[in-house]
Amino acid sequence: MRVLCIIICLIFTFNVNADELQLRFDKGNEYFGNGEYDKAISTYTEIIQNGYIAAELYYNLGNSYFTKDSIPAAILYYEKAKTLKPNDEDVDYNLKLANLRVLDKIEPLPQLFLMQWWSSLGRLQNSTGWSMILITSLWLAFGAGILFVAGKMLRVKRIGFLLSCVFGLCVLLAFNFSLRQYDEELNHPKAIVFSPIVYVKNSPDMNGTDLFIIHEGLKVEVVDKVGEWNKIKLVNGKVGWLASADIEII
Repeated sequence: MRVLCIIICLIFTFNVNADELQLRFDKGNEYFGNGEYDKAISTYTEIIQNGYIAAELYYNLGNSYFTKDSIPAAILYYEKAKTLKPNDEDVDYNLKLANLRVLDKIEPLPQLFLMQWWSSLGRLQNSTGWSMILITSLWLAFGAGILFVAGKMLRVKRIGFLLSCVFGLCVLLAFNFSLRQYDEELNHPKAIVFSPIVYVKNSPDMNGTDLFIIHEGLKVEVVDKVGEWNKIKLVNGKVGWLASADIEII
């Protein structure tokens, strides 16, 4: 009985907190609609600090920073929104607008069309999305298998076999993309440059040789970390070191 009471209390507390955060989110939207962008930023940030995560929240915070011409912060939160909703057209459009304000225009290394298409296909969902597709495909493949085994008519068996092959292929694809996206998110974190100008070094040391210069708003891949220094990689293959304070992890 005591355990049941604790569970009920936890559920009630969660619902109250969720309702309160929703009210705060609505208030932030009201601030934004009235042009009070600093208050909107403060409200959205407070919600995030309370542990609430949602693509709409990140998107609205990105919009607030964009209207304040805080381009690095805008890009950071658009990218955060994109990790939760990879195919959202509004997020993609505003992210492209923000990236037009970035000084560095770096061309990625060329890829074969097939490899580029395969990578783009994998990025249609994050690891969670592909995991959900994997689970759904497994159940559908299982159901199709039962239809094949239990079906008494030849036509039904053929349909069951065909569907089990299709859903089996979906399982393999979803499993592959889920693992790839999980590895990408875990071992290849991305970051946004926040310092106006950064001299990227050849070693994790202020006395290191300057290799190249990058500017605020640029998206980079973090490949290593030593103390307060991060080794980064650009889409054109260039690598170097910069201070951790110069970037924010997405």
